[in-house]
Amino acid sequence: MSSVVTGQVITSVHRRHRAVEFKKLLAKLDNEVPADLDVHLTCDNYSTHKHPTVKRWLAAHPQFHMHLTPPTRPGSTRSNGGSGC
Repeated sequence: MSSVVTGQVITSVHRRHRAVEFKKLLAKLDNEVPADLDVHLTCDNYSTHKHPTVKRWLAAHPQFHMHLTPPTRPGSTRSNGGSGC
């Protein structure tokens, strides 16, 4: 995640891309971003980002706002060459 105002980048690298790892990223953001700021996350439509444990975490942290990209159609190509949030 990066801040448009300060240019600060908060990163997290994991070997796997599951809800457990995504929640670790969310917790890291929660610890590092001031509580009075809203956090907008733009993520792909991967099931990890819609997992029930992630939804519960987001519901308990209303300053976090999840924005999912539309799902791709079969046969379409991704312009960014990768996935993730």
